[in-house]
Amino acid sequence: MPILRAADPASPLSQGDVLQNVPLFATGRDWGGGKAASEKTEHDMCLILSRPCAIAHKPTCIAAAVTRKSEDPPGQAGESFEKARSFLDQIRDGDRAPDRFYLGAIPGAAPGRYYANFDSIHTLALPDPDSAKAYRIATLEPDFQRDLHFRLFGAFARLGFDDHGWLTDQDLDWLLAIGEHEVAKKTTELAEVRAALASQHASGAVVAKAKEHEGRAKRRDALQAEINTLELKLQPYRAEHARRGQQPFA
Repeated sequence: MPILRAADPASPLSQGDVLQNVPLFATGRDWGGGKAASEKTEHDMCLILSRPCAIAHKPTCIAAAVTRKSEDPPGQAGESFEKARSFLDQIRDGDRAPDRFYLGAIPGAAPGRYYANFDSIHTLALPDPDSAKAYRIATLEPDFQRDLHFRLFGAFARLGFDDHGWLTDQDLDWLLAIGEHEVAKKTTELAEVRAALASQHASGAVVAKAKEHEGRAKRRDALQAEINTLELKLQPYRAEHARRGQQPFA
């Protein structure tokens, strides 16, 4: 059962319907005095979130902006069946992006993977019911309508955790040990590359071995960038380690 199906033209507008060619607006940046201006967003497709009874009796409804991503999976997802299946399961369940609801391909829309974005929710003024239905291009299957309720709750009810302070002492030590070891390995390799470059300069072989020199120089710069990035990532964990009154990690 796919996530989306074609909507029955005779059915009323409902929760889980996907609308297209509907401009979405956000409150303007200037909040000071007067009437708040509205800014048109880049989105013109949305997923209705309001309950059917609210849609039927109110002049407005709530919808989440729908955006399209590239068809190409990221990283190594296409290297094997298991990796591809894991990638699809993760985006379906929102494991890495709880504020995005996966819709898959939308019939009649441009190719790609579509998502409803819970961090971009808008109020729509509804025209008469028949006019509103003209913008509908698909609707969620019942199983995914139920999942929409769960995912909406999870996106807003879960406050999250301190990224660095929640770890136990043992887990913090383990994580820092891995990080510090990685820094040490890269630092050692960087020293070796620098020594090789210095030796090449001292022997006057830079021109004669230009490609080799260029490759080492690129590796030196890449290693330094990797070390700098890793050091930044380790910094808050080191600070948390020190805040607990533990000795500097070595």
